[in-house]
Amino acid sequence: MNATTPYTGRLAPSPTGALHLGNARTFAIAWLRARLQGGRVIMRMEDLDHPRDKPGAAAAAYEDLRWLGFDWDEEHVQSERREYYREAVAKLASSGLAYPCTCSRRDVESAQSAPHAGEQLHYPGTCRGRWRSWDEAAAAIAPRVPCWRFRVEPGTRVGFTDAFYGYYEQDVASALGDFPLARDPDGAGYTLAATLDDCLMGVTEVVRGDDLLGATPGQILVARALGFEPPGYFHAPLVVSSDGFRLAKRHGDTRIASMREAGVAPERIVGVLAWWCGWAEFGEELTLASLLDRFDPRAIPPSPAVLTEQVKRHLRIDS
Repeated sequence: MNATTPYTGRLAPSPTGALHLGNARTFAIAWLRARLQGGRVIMRMEDLDHPRDKPGAAAAAYEDLRWLGFDWDEEHVQSERREYYREAVAKLASSGLAYPCTCSRRDVESAQSAPHAGEQLHYPGTCRGRWRSWDEAAAAIAPRVPCWRFRVEPGTRVGFTDAFYGYYEQDVASALGDFPLARDPDGAGYTLAATLDDCLMGVTEVVRGDDLLGATPGQILVARALGFEPPGYFHAPLVVSSDGFRLAKRHGDTRIASMREAGVAPERIVGVLAWWCGWAEFGEELTLASLLDRFDPRAIPPSPAVLTEQVKRHLRIDS
């Protein structure tokens, strides 16, 4: 983003579950980054993970966010934008940069020659040139569905400067290989859809959790292959439980809706989000708008925020 480009940020919840404290903290950073620069905020519901989508979760997320003090300037729903993803995957396929793959996750896992990080598996290109079309690949493994993969040539390296993390570089061919774009004939999957939407919507900076840092070089490759200059990035540390793992049901009910039903004021929740970011003392009750005077990305600790017993008692979270 240069000095003449107006800042555009985005909030991108998914209806696979209820909005929780970790989501809210990341969204608060994203919203504040935009509003402090006089920028716009786009709301984009990323509802393409149909098997895991929960009925009513999208509407509930909007309601919870508004209750916490968020607002936005325009709304989009990814499931209504399939024509864009269809055109994008067709462009990548026609240029030889995308191909259908029939390998299962187990197939890919068994092909690993080295340990992998989290969900980032290396794919050796087993299906390169194997199928003449998506339909042929789909017929061969029905009722399973192929995925589209992005072709990554050996030696492909991507580096970028993250606004929080700093410089990050990855040998994409070695780390990921030919990574998946979508498990959908229209190309409507997270990697392709999120990357394309950020570019088409004019998002200048993506603020999200640092669990997606390793996926960013691949998304930069996709953006450039489609003819776009990718946005900037700000990868914030996650909120984790006291045992160091991602928040789960065993750590208590961290849903915003549950705290709301328990009578916890939104200002109390926002106060905890601000405390986790180094902008407030513990126990302060604050509005989201009041954080515009306190926001300082340099104060955010580089380590994950921790859901301690103190926080759980403060927010009435039952274990």
